[in-house]
Amino acid sequence: MTKQSARDVIARIRRIVEEKLDGALDDIQEGLQVELGNARYTGGTTFPITFKFEVSATNNDGIVETPEATAFKRNAVVFGLSPDDLGKTFKTWKGEEYTITGLNTRRRKYPISAVDKNGKSWKFPAEQVKEALSRAA
Repeated sequence: MTKQSARDVIARIRRIVEEKLDGALDDIQEGLQVELGNARYTGGTTFPITFKFEVSATNNDGIVETPEATAFKRNAVVFGLSPDDLGKTFKTWKGEEYTITGLNTRRRKYPISAVDKNGKSWKFPAEQVKEALSRAA
């Protein structure tokens, strides 16, 4: 019998848990979104794996209110943007479209968070986003 790495054990157990919980976590309570988060394996003989459940509140539209989205609404004006710009789409000079998802004030150079059409997260300078939104208007 070969020894499995902690990463392999967690990945295997996580797939099993996700299969068992598939759909059970959806709509636990209206206004909440629950997802299976990170897992931690501490070693041992009984597989003590700790899973983290991530619970997020949703707004009236069913959109998850992330800490970055909340920070955007609070601090957008400081960066020359409007709180209403959250969720707006902008195009870069290359013509690629991104949707604003939030703001991280600890990232001085690239505080704006956005996703592309494939759902991949990107960071942008506030000035670039501000210029792109003004071009679109």
